[in-house]
Amino acid sequence: MPPIDRAVMWYYVYYNSFVGDMSTFILRKYQTNPNRFISRLPKLVEDFASRFTNVIIEDIDFRDFFKKYNTKDFFFYLDPPYYETAGYEVPFVEQDHKDLCRCLKTFKGKFLMTYNDHPTIQALYKDFTVENITQAYQAANRPSSYTEKSNAGNQITIKNY
Repeated sequence: MPPIDRAVMWYYVYYNSFVGDMSTFILRKYQTNPNRFISRLPKLVEDFASRFTNVIIEDIDFRDFFKKYNTKDFFFYLDPPYYETAGYEVPFVEQDHKDLCRCLKTFKGKFLMTYNDHPTIQALYKDFTVENITQAYQAANRPSSYTEKSNAGNQITIKNY
């Protein structure tokens, strides 16, 4: 199957899944009509492409990223694996957290990063602008039952501007 066909099929499933998790799907009186989706697809792709005109997406080690893009005109957003959490495809150990901080200290551009609020992370990034935020959990982190009370998650944003 050509890559473009695979992309359209993936997007259709994603578009019709509950909050984009691709394991639960929309249940409503009138299901999404595939023909309606297909007719809207060119506009959806055009809108998506225009939003990503100057976006670079990389799948490389963050150390290599900093070597490649360390310029004053560069801005990027980071959402690294949270400290003392598990379940990531690629392990992110304590030394990786320290290396990331070291890279950010020498970064010439601007960045905005979200992290879990942990004393070790607060100490690592004490020289940056750190702000606490309380955010309601997203769908993947919600309690297993809608009847359970949702908790808020404590996060921080870290930036160098």
